[in-house]
Amino acid sequence: MKISNFKMGKLFSIIRLGYLLNHDFIILPVSKYYLNILKVLFSKNFILGFFLFYDNNSFLKAKIYLKYFFERPFFNFIVYNLLKYFFFIRIKFKFFKGIDYGFMLFTTSLGLIFLEDCLINKITGKFLFHLK
Repeated sequence: MKISNFKMGKLFSIIRLGYLLNHDFIILPVSKYYLNILKVLFSKNFILGFFLFYDNNSFLKAKIYLKYFFERPFFNFIVYNLLKYFFFIRIKFKFFKGIDYGFMLFTTSLGLIFLEDCLINKITGKFLFHLK
């Protein structure tokens, strides 16, 4: 999936605005297919919970805890790539008759720091999570 720089710039403007307004949560479009990929990427250690909720705009969206988004440069780079390949998706479930479901994904700040440090220090010598 290829995303233009304009779309990424617009997306990050929304992220910055959400960060300035809330400081805790941002909202991004996401599909259920990529949710499974995210589960693999973050693993159970970095996820506090998933919760279904209705969205008034009828799009699937994810709320992701990014407290260190602007404070951790290397993690910022990781998030950029995750956004680029996994998040910029809109999808509708026809079998739910127009009603779309979303989820909220929470990651702990401790988990984010651990992930970043492992990647920077190359503790394992390779990327920690593998897509199957």
